[in-house]
Amino acid sequence: MDEAAEFLGISPSRMQLNPASDARRWARSRQGPAAFEDALHNLAEQLAADTAPTDYHYRRAVLEDWHLSRGEWQGLISRLPPTPGPVQPVLDDRKRQDASIFIWTRITQGEHLFAPRLIEAGKPEHVQRAWANRRHTTWFQLTRPDPLPHYAELRRLLIEHADSLARQIDAGAPLPRAQEHLWPPPQWSPDPPPPRSSHINATRWIRSYYDELDTWSYFELDNESWALRHVDLQGPTLQPVTATALSEVLDLRDQRDQTAMAVYEHKYGILAEGSLDCWQDTQSATEITAAEFERIWASAREALTPDGG
Repeated sequence: MDEAAEFLGISPSRMQLNPASDARRWARSRQGPAAFEDALHNLAEQLAADTAPTDYHYRRAVLEDWHLSRGEWQGLISRLPPTPGPVQPVLDDRKRQDASIFIWTRITQGEHLFAPRLIEAGKPEHVQRAWANRRHTTWFQLTRPDPLPHYAELRRLLIEHADSLARQIDAGAPLPRAQEHLWPPPQWSPDPPPPRSSHINATRWIRSYYDELDTWSYFELDNESWALRHVDLQGPTLQPVTATALSEVLDLRDQRDQTAMAVYEHKYGILAEGSLDCWQDTQSATEITAAEFERIWASAREALTPDGG
C-alpha cells in the first residue's frame, strides 16, 4: 500500500487509519478480517478489465502546482445566482482555495486532505491558521448530500469546470497556471500585519433589517466577524425562524450525521456562513448590547423548542 501511495504522490508517513474513518467503519461492518483484502482484489480485477483506464498518476502530476486563478474564479462566481438576505456568502481567496481542492478531488479521485494548498501557502502564518479553522466547515457544505442553495449551485459549476479540465488533461493539453505570491515576502517588503488580538473586540453583537424578507437578523460575532450565534425574527409579529449556534453546527458536522444536521436545520434554521466584516457599511445594521442579544436568543430558542428538547 505504501508503494501505491508513493506512486500517487502521497507520503506514506501521512497515511493514518483513523478509527472514525469511513474505511475503518466499513471494515468493521463486514464479516471476517479478509473482507478489506477481498475488496481490494475485486477492485484490481475491475481495473485490469478496463481497456482504457484513467491515468490518475498523470492527473495528479499535472495538478501538483495548479489552482484556480483569480480570473477563473471570478468567471465561475459571476454565474452564481444572487443570494437573498443581509448575509452574503464568502467568495474570497479562502473559498477559491476550497473550490480548487474540490476540483482536484473530482479529477484525481483523491482525498481532499492530500490536495495541494498553494493559495494558502502564499499567505502569512496567521492567515493560514485562520483558514485552517474554517477548512472542514466549507468542505462539509460543498460535499453534503443536501447542500444549501449557494453551495449546490457552486458545486454544480465546480463539477462542470473539473470535468472540462479532466478532458484537457487526458488529451495532453496544457493547463493555465496561476501564480501566487509566496510567504514570507522579499526582505524589502514591509512586515506583515500582526494577527488581531483576541482580547480586542473579540465578541460583538449586531442587528440588521432586511426589508425584502421583512426580517430582523441578530448576530453574535467573533473577532473575525463570523457568526457565533444567529437569530432571525420575521414579519410584523417578529416570529422566530432561526436561532442557531456555530458550536452546535460544528459538533454535528464532526459527527458526520447528515440526518441529525437536517433535523437541526429544520428546527433552528441555518447559520449565516459568511463574514459580516463590513456590517458597519450597512445602513440597517447597528451594534447592540450583549444583554439585548441574550434576551432575543433565549426567547427565540424557547419559541423554536416548545417541547424543551
